[in-house]
Amino acid sequence: MAAKGKQTKGESQGEALDFLVGFIKAFTGPWTWDNFKSWVKLIALVLTVWWLFVQPFRIPSGSMEPTLHGDPGFFVGDRVFVNKLIYGPRVPFTNIRIFKLGEPKRWDIVVFRSVEPESPNKVLIKRVVGLPGERVHIDHGKVYINGKALELPDSMPDVYYTLGPYLSQEELDQFLRSYPEQERGRAYEILDKQLPAYKYGIIPTDQYSLIPPGNYLMLGDNSERSQDGRFFGWVPHDHLLGRASCVWWPIKNRRDFTGFTKTWWGMLLIAGIPILLVAYELSRSFFMLPWRIKRTPLKALLRDGDHVWINRAAFGWRLPFSNSRVGKKLPKRGSVVAYTLPDSTRNDEQIEVAFGRLVALPGDAVKVEDGTVIVEGQRVGETGSAKSDAEWTTKKKSTVPDNQYLVLTDADTKLPDGRVFGWLPEDCLVGTVSIVWWPPQRARKVRDHGNAT
Repeated sequence: MAAKGKQTKGESQGEALDFLVGFIKAFTGPWTWDNFKSWVKLIALVLTVWWLFVQPFRIPSGSMEPTLHGDPGFFVGDRVFVNKLIYGPRVPFTNIRIFKLGEPKRWDIVVFRSVEPESPNKVLIKRVVGLPGERVHIDHGKVYINGKALELPDSMPDVYYTLGPYLSQEELDQFLRSYPEQERGRAYEILDKQLPAYKYGIIPTDQYSLIPPGNYLMLGDNSERSQDGRFFGWVPHDHLLGRASCVWWPIKNRRDFTGFTKTWWGMLLIAGIPILLVAYELSRSFFMLPWRIKRTPLKALLRDGDHVWINRAAFGWRLPFSNSRVGKKLPKRGSVVAYTLPDSTRNDEQIEVAFGRLVALPGDAVKVEDGTVIVEGQRVGETGSAKSDAEWTTKKKSTVPDNQYLVLTDADTKLPDGRVFGWLPEDCLVGTVSIVWWPPQRARKVRDHGNAT
């Protein structure tokens, strides 16, 4: 037997498990079927956006230095947003493109699937240098396309393109000088057999210099330390995942690669969407909260499946992390209100927000007579067949205490209301139900005192 005052191993594990479950619930919300479906929808939406439109990627290595910094550390390595739609959507987890929308341009930074089956990095990021049908050759630090040296754009670093780790430019020059001009073809044949890799764009035979239709040559900006198209060859269009638009993390490395920040739609994406998201969250917290009615509490006013707006400012603005309100307003009798259940109420259905009609204010006289709830002499509802008068209240007549209210739903709904928990504390009031906004054919304003238009 464990000593008194000491926890057993099982108790410690149980507390740790309870803490872990509580921590997860704080992030996910209650473990209910409806909440699970909401998470499934959210995950499906995120995956759809990643598949079709935009996806964040981590830079896996330093092959694109100094343009992109590769590091596994979250606060060090660059993260880029990739435009997934620009070249056309693909079947998920395959190289099958559903339809083609565009072609990469020279110097675009693109993310693509590796053409090497055994590559440890299945997804790479490089720069497009050679286009379909072009003849490419690297010589003395420059890339020649169809015999003409390429000029690097101002946005690029000053890259000296090397011949790879197995052959320096000096060694190549010395090797070629040992053969007469008329035997250069044979010299390259020998070089092809001797070089273990890094032949594309270096050996001037068609196999290694002529880019096939629908293929591209990808090179890293850090040429000396980049395992790129010189090594693995041409990359087919179907392997392209998208174009890198910008570095979004870390903040100090933010950079726009495509100029979209200078366009109106780019500014809308950068500033407009975050502003809308912040405004939406502020609105949910302080002004209007959208909610879906799952089980109607008031058949004359609300229906199953109605999406309503809850006016959170109806009783004043609640200060963050407190129960105090600025511009406090008194609720009106007859208002349709949203509320949370008091802590003492059993909540087996994991109801986050409940709805009902506010029928009694602080100081109102409430009595139960012959199964009828009467407030200030006016009949406001039934006690319900499941509970007798004596069970619903110990007194035939009561006065609503200060800062508390009586909220009722239709008696036959069996939803938690004043019949279950008695008086509702003011702190539990979320707001009033102002309108039904969805579905469109049922859109209407919800009025006080049980009227709807």
